[in-house]
Amino acid sequence: MACATTFQDSTRRGWKEYLQSVPCSDAQYNMHLERLAQQHHRLFSGQGTIERWRVDADQPGKFTQSIFDMASYASVHLFRVLSTDRGLQNDVDSTRDTIYYISQKTSWSHLEVSAETMQKLLISYSVPIYFLEALYAFGAKVTGDDDPHFNFCKTRVLSKFDGRNEEDYDICYLIRRYELHGRSALKNPWSLRQTLVYQRFHSQSRSSTWIFVQLFKECRMMFQNMLSSTTHNKGTTEFHKILLESTLAGWRWYLNYLRVSLEPFKDKAWHYPDPTLTSDYEVTVLDCQRVERVISNLSLSQHILRATDRIRRDLNARLRPTPCKQKRRQVDDPYDYSDAISAYIEQSLSMQAQAERVSLFLRKQLDITSIGTSNDNTKRLTLIGATAWSQRDDLKTLLSKASLDSHFMLLLAAIGVLFLPANLLAEIFSSALVYVPSAGEESERATGVLHVRKAMGVYVALTFLLTSSTVGVALVCACRSRLL
Repeated sequence: MACATTFQDSTRRGWKEYLQSVPCSDAQYNMHLERLAQQHHRLFSGQGTIERWRVDADQPGKFTQSIFDMASYASVHLFRVLSTDRGLQNDVDSTRDTIYYISQKTSWSHLEVSAETMQKLLISYSVPIYFLEALYAFGAKVTGDDDPHFNFCKTRVLSKFDGRNEEDYDICYLIRRYELHGRSALKNPWSLRQTLVYQRFHSQSRSSTWIFVQLFKECRMMFQNMLSSTTHNKGTTEFHKILLESTLAGWRWYLNYLRVSLEPFKDKAWHYPDPTLTSDYEVTVLDCQRVERVISNLSLSQHILRATDRIRRDLNARLRPTPCKQKRRQVDDPYDYSDAISAYIEQSLSMQAQAERVSLFLRKQLDITSIGTSNDNTKRLTLIGATAWSQRDDLKTLLSKASLDSHFMLLLAAIGVLFLPANLLAEIFSSALVYVPSAGEESERATGVLHVRKAMGVYVALTFLLTSSTVGVALVCACRSRLL
């Protein structure tokens, strides 16, 4: 809630002031104000300053380094008020070349500047509203948020200085390139980098105001050397040429990296299934995915190169010498990089066509391998089914024999049950509980008569008790087993 309140109270007022200071429609005003409210937290770090370089107007080859802060804004604002009161041209600090640098720690981190400082810079120089469209490409991002297909280039004529038949104009573009990041932990050694360039050219003084967001490192050193040169001509457009040359410098090596990445898959595509080769040419789904990634990178490369060519054409259209100057002197086109860009695009297209053929071969081989694997599995399943049928016949034989054995056992059990009464009587008569007195024994009872001893009742009672206990225990165990 604190961040939202801060934006509503201070930062939102600053953006309103900027949007009201530049020409824009109501729709653009509301759209950018809403988008800035959404993007504010990821664009600006809330701290940091804007570095400023200014060429010394009196001493060629000298320039001063400082920072742009609220004090700088106050002096610029006072200059604007005085210029307006005196009826002068409403250009701020247009007598010498001035460069502003806005940096990032990493390519996916916040801009090292606060929103308030950025607002004051844009207000000071009346930077057009389309500068924000390119600025949204920067700031903190997560995977998937970045849009590498976004490209931006726009030029605008402000006014014409009749004394030299030249125009005041501004140029704004977003230029991208691939460069080595130097991090060994990543498999891909190349990263996509971008720089936002804004130039306001003042024809009367032939000077420019520049704003660079995340300038390429080597370009910064080249700009410094150029400003330090005593032959530096105010208002020259060499900065654009340096940027284009730096952007195109790494394309040869990046495309070569993609070519080398494609080579192992070309071997798999052309040599499969050659049994004479000892290398592993087994095709997997991962191989197809890697080839598709190469195709995607090549397609993106073509898009970025075409966007760079569009920037080149717009720079040529805006900065090419006028016909009257061409009559006085022959000037070569300083931005004639069309041959190099076309060559890189043709190379990328050729590699993409080759990669698509490799991908097609690999997919076909993967389909063939899948069909072969399916056939092998079908054969295995058929063999398992045949084995199951043979085992089924064996089980039937065993079942019939077991049934025959059970019949024999039932017959034996029935015979045993038939002899149980006779066995019981034999046991009773063989015991001492039942007896027949002999002729020599003296007894009150008649000789030859069957007699039962008194212990016979105890025997019957104990037998009944033990039998009942055994049957009861068996029933209890049976019931417990059923419940479980």
